[in-house]
Amino acid sequence: MAERPEAALLVVAHGGILNSLFRVVLGLGPQADGEGVLFALGDGGFVVIDYDETRRLWRFVRME
Repeated sequence: MAERPEAALLVVAHGGILNSLFRVVLGLGPQADGEGVLFALGDGGFVVIDYDETRRLWRFVRME
């Protein structure tokens, strides 16, 4: 990936893994005892996220 900084990636994962990823992107701590932020991702849903490396900015483009 370092050789192709503008590469598009497809990540297929369980909702729990994606929730953890989203919390990291948002700078939130790990979820403990069911408290905190939870993203309700349905079966077959998808999320489009963009990262601007120059500005170090994550952008959630679309969630379905």
